Amino acid sequence: EWHQEKFVCINGCKPANDSDFLPPLIPLPNGFEGHQSADSLEDVDEELELDECHYIIDSQHFKKGPTQKASVLCDDLSFGKESVPIACVVDEGLFDSLNISGLSFNEQNAGPSMPWENFTYVTNSLLDQSLDLDVESMQLGCTCSNSTCCPETCDHVYLFDNDYEDARDIYGKPMRGRFPYDDKGRIILEEGYLVYECNRMCSCNKACPNRVLQKGVRVTLEVFKTENKGWGIRAGEPILSGTFVCEYVGILGKQEANNRLTRYGRDGCNYMFNVDSHINDMSRLIEGQARYFIDASKYGNVSRFINHSCSPNLVNRQVLVDSMDCHRAHI
Repeated sequence: EWHQEKFVCINGCKPANDSDFLPPLIPLPNGFEGHQSADSLEDVDEELELDECHYIIDSQHFKKGPTQKASVLCDDLSFGKESVPIACVVDEGLFDSLNISGLSFNEQNAGPSMPWENFTYVTNSLLDQSLDLDVESMQLGCTCSNSTCCPETCDHVYLFDNDYEDARDIYGKPMRGRFPYDDKGRIILEEGYLVYECNRMCSCNKACPNRVLQKGVRVTLEVFKTENKGWGIRAGEPILSGTFVCEYVGILGKQEANNRLTRYGRDGCNYMFNVDSHINDMSRLIEGQARYFIDASKYGNVSRFINHSCSPNLVNRQVLVDSMDCHRAHI
């Protein structure tokens, strides 16, 4: 294979020592942009011919932030409720579409057209009073003795292994005796399975490797004005595959949900999330049981600004935390 350390060319080629070229398999330095120009080849020994040149790049070499200038309308639309500020911005050229006059960018009381004024920011879903659910009776706490759980002894891993004997990770390896996350908190469990996280009835603390969704937003996100799809979300930093981005929160309920869906559809905005329709394990659904919806129209978080995409870069996962009832899974 050609892409290896200490590769020796079978033709006896000598390595190029020209200062304009980086050694193979070394990350690009900070500030490196573009390819080397043809002029940089002039000093190379005429006996040598460069056939290919490969560089390894890391996430730190990607340019951060939007490609065009953006004006900050609000430094943090969660107003301190998230551990990472979530800015609301509008790109240069789209500011006129807001129809705002006399707006100062360092003022946050901009007016009713600003997205953060249309709802109350919450970090956890609220239960509709009509549900009358007994939360305590549906929780399962592990009996781990340490502040952080081990997959070999955690009851949630044991329960998952019994429910999904053939579960595998994204690489095709069996999940038996393993947490659904790697050591960096990125999900490795293959799609199609519920995730069992530890909860407040467990003896472990927030540093437990089986608590990821509960830690909230940890990546830099921006709410920005799109050209013709209202407000949307974009990443403010490179996000690696499998990283938790945000939870869809709102009011969890089931009564009059269809009426609300119809009304929001006519208004052009739909903040309803059908929990049942996104449950991958359909065997857990009970026929005739009422459907649950998460309504983020009045109470929600940054996730309410996520737009539909025909080529999405996000995927929904169902995580059991407060209850072992799949209808109350966190999304």
